Amino acid sequence: MRRGLLSLVVFCLSLVVCVAVLIVSPRIDQQEHAGDVKEIESPEKEEIGNVSDIATIEVSAIPKDWNSDTENDGFVLYITFYDEHGNTVQFKDTEYTIRVKIFKAEVDTNGNMVKGELLYDFCCPPVRMTSSSDVSEPHGGIEIYLKLSDYAGEWGMIEVEVEIPEVGIFYAVDEAVPLSL
Repeated sequence: MRRGLLSLVVFCLSLVVCVAVLIVSPRIDQQEHAGDVKEIESPEKEEIGNVSDIATIEVSAIPKDWNSDTENDGFVLYITFYDEHGNTVQFKDTEYTIRVKIFKAEVDTNGNMVKGELLYDFCCPPVRMTSSSDVSEPHGGIEIYLKLSDYAGEWGMIEVEVEIPEVGIFYAVDEAVPLSL
């Protein structure tokens, strides 16, 4: 009998603690953060390339659900810089700007995915960075908070423009990104 009573008391205390944690835990308010762009903190990486070696970039957009509901809250964008041989270029202490456009994807008459309606344009002011590790996997990236529930089940295209002064402007597109779960 004592063992059963003790188990019941432990269970009730555990339940109270869980409820308290849920009430106290901060929640992301999508409306409060809609349209926000945030850099993910990244550790410094060793410089192994020269920014002037960059020939192309690649972007990867990963949908994220930060508040654990049933809808995406935005994306984490990862940008990788490559030289003319396809090797990754990492650099630091070089300021560059990033402009991000998110389009609704449409299918043309040939069955190819093409840019449709412009949904968001993060340009003013553009995101400023100083290192390739700021936006590269595994520790970098750019968090973009969006409310995309109106586009449930639809696909999008994310276009990124990176401007590096005295080096050039580079473009990349992730052509198949689910806009909402």
